[in-house]
Amino acid sequence: MMLELIAVALKDPEQILPYPSCPSGVMTKDNPIYRYAYPYTENPVVRIPYTLCDNANNCLPEGFYEVALSADKNFLYLIQSRKVLASVPVAGIEEHQVSLPKIDTQEQVKKKKKKDKKDKRNPPPDTTELRQQAKLKATITPSPEGYFILDYQTEHINAKGFIKY
Repeated sequence: MMLELIAVALKDPEQILPYPSCPSGVMTKDNPIYRYAYPYTENPVVRIPYTLCDNANNCLPEGFYEVALSADKNFLYLIQSRKVLASVPVAGIEEHQVSLPKIDTQEQVKKKKKKDKKDKRNPPPDTTELRQQAKLKATITPSPEGYFILDYQTEHINAKGFIKY
């Protein structure tokens, strides 16, 4: 009888079950897949510890920015929240040759299929995207000559831009 009175007094199911989608008490965001997942980005991220200003008094505050290379490879873009905040002209660029994957013969394809059929329980994890993301790098360093050097490195492209201060 007391339980009925308490349930009637509450009237709101959220007071009884604050997390109805997680009856075990484990939240989806607490799952290790989400907590420790490798962050997906197509561009390297750089931390700029300086406030950068130009001659027109436009300032770029210190913070974290994505560095993207333009399609024509003439500019490095500093992006924050998917908005381009600054563009830096590219002073030098290096492109490395891309090695094409080998084409498997029919016999090799058959062998791979047999191996996959045998080892259905433990397929090898696909880490190609993680390897590509691990090769993304961007840095900014001050130079005594009065400018900052912005380095952009991916798996196949190295580019440098200079920011005068």
